[in-house]
Amino acid sequence: MLLICISLLAIKNSIKRPCVIVGWLWYLGTLVPVIGFVQVGLQSMADRYTYIPSIGLFMIVAYGFPEVVTHWRHKKILIPIFATIVLVILMTITWTQTGYWKNSITLFEHALNITSRNQILHFNLGNTLVNQGRSEEAIHHYLKAIEINPDYLEAHFNLGITYHNNGNTDEAIKQYLKALTLKSDSAEAYNYLGLALLQKKNIEKATLCFRKALQIDPNYTSANNNLKKALMMEHNYQIESDSNGIRP
Repeated sequence: MLLICISLLAIKNSIKRPCVIVGWLWYLGTLVPVIGFVQVGLQSMADRYTYIPSIGLFMIVAYGFPEVVTHWRHKKILIPIFATIVLVILMTITWTQTGYWKNSITLFEHALNITSRNQILHFNLGNTLVNQGRSEEAIHHYLKAIEINPDYLEAHFNLGITYHNNGNTDEAIKQYLKALTLKSDSAEAYNYLGLALLQKKNIEKATLCFRKALQIDPNYTSANNNLKKALMMEHNYQIESDSNGIRP
């Protein structure tokens, strides 16, 4: 309704103030593809969606401002002062905003401060912290992402890997199994589950996991190498058992 009312007002004044209708049509025309009626990607809105549409609004301001100040007294003094104030404000806001883009952690932490229950931000921050070796903090954010969305496949999977790398194999196995309940054809989940089971000396089940991963993705080099390793371990275990007089 707001857009319709402004459009009617712009049309009504199109002859007297053509800058308004030109700027407004630019704004509407470039806003339609990104307004969100058809969502593209995970985000429903983004700052970058306003860059090109805003040019139309700037046209209205740039061409309409001289009409506003026509009757100002002492406009030769007031306009430079007004322009300076606006520029200082915009420079300050820009300086502050660009500071949030210093690095990924600063950006995601700021985003979390101004939003709530955002599992994607927690997940992305967790990934960044893992890359910096801050695994305990990463685990906290993965758990927050899962708390918000219990069926967040990627969060379960990455949490499992982080637990695994921290030596918490039992928790890692739980997360891999959860990931497989959410996506039963995940070759990666089977591969990492096999590695965790191999670490627990459960060679038979680990072998089955690697075979399952290769069944899903025959070209999965890592799973193929891990299967060979598991079979070699199984073979060595049998030799060791035979040498000790133990029969399975």
